[in-house]
Amino acid sequence: MIRLWNRLHRQIIRIHT
Repeated sequence: MIRLWNRLHRQIIRIHT
């Protein structure tokens, strides 16, 4: 499950900035 969050986290950070 962490692997999925890892990819989502990366995309979220890109949209967040």
